[in-house]
Amino acid sequence: MLKDDYIMRMINEMIHAVLVLLLGKDSENGEKLELPEVTEDNTFQKLIAMAGEGQINEAENMLWDLLEDNEIKYFQMALLFYDYLNDLDDDVLEQGDFSREEIADGLARVMKLYGYEDMARTFLI
Repeated sequence: MLKDDYIMRMINEMIHAVLVLLLGKDSENGEKLELPEVTEDNTFQKLIAMAGEGQINEAENMLWDLLEDNEIKYFQMALLFYDYLNDLDDDVLEQGDFSREEIADGLARVMKLYGYEDMARTFLI
């Protein structure tokens, strides 16, 4: 449990750092960072809905198909997706056959894809 709490905290810290430092997003009063709708076709909302229904792996696969385009909006979408997953209870993740380690691994892969592997290593290792 402590390990999961630590991983959860590190994921949150990394996502916050990337949004603030690299993408210029910030929140006031320490509130949770949120980005405006990332795509016009509600793809992000579909990913979140799938994950919420326990189809986490399927949603992640759909996300990775989008990431092949290497557009910044999909980088933002990936950060928000993994942030959403990170906020789920361990039981919900387990029911979706997912873990905190898989969230960290997916996030590290996204960071590497967009050229921020060193930053991911700083937070996640």
